[in-house]
Amino acid sequence: MRLPQIFLSWHKRILRMFEKSTEGGDNATPSIQDIAGRLAEEQQRLRQLEATSMPKERTLLVLGSKCVGKSTAINKFFDREEHTTRPTLALEYSFGRRIGSGRSPQVMNVWELGSLDNADQLLEVPMRTHGLQQLAVFIMVDLSQPQRFWTDLECAYKGLRDTSQELLHE
Repeated sequence: MRLPQIFLSWHKRILRMFEKSTEGGDNATPSIQDIAGRLAEEQQRLRQLEATSMPKERTLLVLGSKCVGKSTAINKFFDREEHTTRPTLALEYSFGRRIGSGRSPQVMNVWELGSLDNADQLLEVPMRTHGLQQLAVFIMVDLSQPQRFWTDLECAYKGLRDTSQELLHE
């Protein structure tokens, strides 16, 4: 169940609570304590539903222009102190793991695509491995090279679009 659907079902339940409480006439108006108790119960149910329905694993695909700082951004995200970066050859994988307050472990899979040139087959790997529902894409372009900006952005978009459509039609 997606988050907007959760809030919609929560809203419907609250409306039903008020309908039930006012069915007995004017004398059956709920007290503030009754309303607060019902809201607390609904919030508890919502938290339990979120804990069971939200994925514990997310995937981030980072792609973009050459030498734009993709590896540096990933290292900063994971708090790695690497002063020298090497060029990404094709497709690199890294992950981070953390345990929240009393929750189960959360895993962040990060895939970095080294170059947009001939990347069609490489784009399929993270999409197929982790699924499109858990995937977020981060496109980085070099604004200091305006002549390549649109071509790199269009290449990234077309590759993502074609690969995702291919996976959805299977």
